[in-house]
Amino acid sequence: ARQKETKRDLSGCSREGTDHEVALSAHYARISALLKKLSPVRAAVAANQRFLNDLVDSFFQTSPLRGERYTMLRQSPHLSQVPEVYVFNTESLLRQVAREWSTEGGEERRTSFDPLLDALEKFLPCKDSDSHGHTRQHRTASRPRVLVPGCGTGRLPFEIAQRGYWYEANEASYHMFVALNFFFNTCAEPHSKIIFPYCLGASNRAHAADNVQGIAVPDIVPRLVSEGHIQLRFGDFFEVYSDHRCGWDGVVTCFFLDATRSVLKCIDTVMKLLRQGVWICVGPALYHFADDPTDPALQLAWDEILASVKVGFKLVEERWTNLAYASDSNSLLQTTYRCKFFVGIRR
Repeated sequence: ARQKETKRDLSGCSREGTDHEVALSAHYARISALLKKLSPVRAAVAANQRFLNDLVDSFFQTSPLRGERYTMLRQSPHLSQVPEVYVFNTESLLRQVAREWSTEGGEERRTSFDPLLDALEKFLPCKDSDSHGHTRQHRTASRPRVLVPGCGTGRLPFEIAQRGYWYEANEASYHMFVALNFFFNTCAEPHSKIIFPYCLGASNRAHAADNVQGIAVPDIVPRLVSEGHIQLRFGDFFEVYSDHRCGWDGVVTCFFLDATRSVLKCIDTVMKLLRQGVWICVGPALYHFADDPTDPALQLAWDEILASVKVGFKLVEERWTNLAYASDSNSLLQTTYRCKFFVGIRR
């Protein structure tokens, strides 16, 4: 009896071993397929790194910061390890570049930028009429001066310049400013760079290859077609413009107000910058610094924000609008921001 039980146990083990081998073979096949799926992701990451290297090279070649420290970092990248938050900022930069400088980002630019540009031309026209009713362009020296704080990688101020305005673009993010510098000062050919801004996002996909779709940038080269006078200024908005008073005819902000540490201080600063002129604004009330334990942002509702705006501005336009921001059109998850658009004339 004991011998029969032993034979039965051995027979069972044999069958179980065969079953495990079959299961393992199936898993190996799946793993092999997954590894093949990772290959285009690795290639996309490498392409992104080449693009980022181009941005950094361009920045140091056109700035006084180049030197031994830069050479050492390029030759020994392990010395330049950065906190996780900057990894997130780099991913955000790639999405921002796609929004501002690709054909694919055209719809977002149309819905976000066009209302701002239309209002600018309506309330601060860059052209006037002569005695015969013919429109004429302002002389360069007398063109309206427009400030664009929080300009990202520069597409909105570029579009403003295309309409003949004298503008200054301000940005506080190193990531954004390095890209802005590349597009305005170095890049010479349209569609010359391919980026993969969504390659690390495998969730919410209808097709496996959706996250490794390349995007060609830029769709247009600013320095080849730019009109008007352009000034780029890096630094915190409050610090850079604390002493600037009544020097501007217009301020245009897009998704900027809630990205500052103080909405009320931002409103006061814009008031000081405008001698008369117009403030054109669109954006949500997301508050980027709300969770900062060291310096949390004051989170105001839009009715509270507008009450403060009305202290120094007469609102001539105000409405709600739904906008996307740096979205991935291939994703099954789409985010829409309920934004306030307003035009204020300085009192």
